Amino acid sequence: MKRALALALVLLAPVAHAAPTKEECVAADTQAQDLRREGKLHEALTQLDVCTNPACADIVRADCSERVEDIKRVIPTVVFDVKTSSGVDVADVRVEMDGHVLRDKIDGLPVSIDPGEHTFVLTSRGASKTIQLLAHEGDKDRRVTMTVAEAVSTPPATPSSGGAQRAVGVVLGGTGLLGLALGVTFGSVAIAEHGQVTSTCPNNVCPTEDARNSVLSENSDTQTFATASTVAFIAGAVLAAAGVVLYVTAPRARVTVGLGVVTGVF
Repeated sequence: MKRALALALVLLAPVAHAAPTKEECVAADTQAQDLRREGKLHEALTQLDVCTNPACADIVRADCSERVEDIKRVIPTVVFDVKTSSGVDVADVRVEMDGHVLRDKIDGLPVSIDPGEHTFVLTSRGASKTIQLLAHEGDKDRRVTMTVAEAVSTPPATPSSGGAQRAVGVVLGGTGLLGLALGVTFGSVAIAEHGQVTSTCPNNVCPTEDARNSVLSENSDTQTFATASTVAFIAGAVLAAAGVVLYVTAPRARVTVGLGVVTGVF
């Protein structure tokens, strides 16, 4: 099977590279002229490639070479220029012309097209835009531009993390308020106990030994409640402040700016 395939390739090679005949050279020259008048410049260049073959007569080859230079001089060219909104060049751009893929990527080099009206579709980074262009003979490096707006890169916080932080803030704030309330309660008890001591032993003079012992016990309770009040106030204030900070600084949903497109032909 491999030997048969190799033999077939050897037999076909001379045919594939066979020089054009005199008649083929003249026919290619004539057809190239017709295509040139119809504005089909790329097809005309294909025919001129045949009649500029060294196997063609000198007069035919000279005529075809002159036509090649004429077409290269007038064939329109376009340059696709795609940038981000910050001015960064983008090469990953798919270009279609008249329903056919013209380029999978762009490289900044001019692309030759036939004169006439064309429809370009540029696609990049999820954005797509259709552009109508009327190309004239002699147009060179006509720029087809497209600006792709960049997305905001700020990473959005997940709703669950922000909600959890706010919940913790509420719990801490509530605990802090409870601590402040306990501080008020203990402080009130301490004040009441102190009042009782003052009434029992005015000016620290107790009428009896029992009264003196009662005052000593009440003084101890007063100190205990006073200390508890202070601790409750401090802890309550710290927890309440922490709860407010956590609640206020909890991440919230962010709005992300999507891609936009600005296009133009110059």
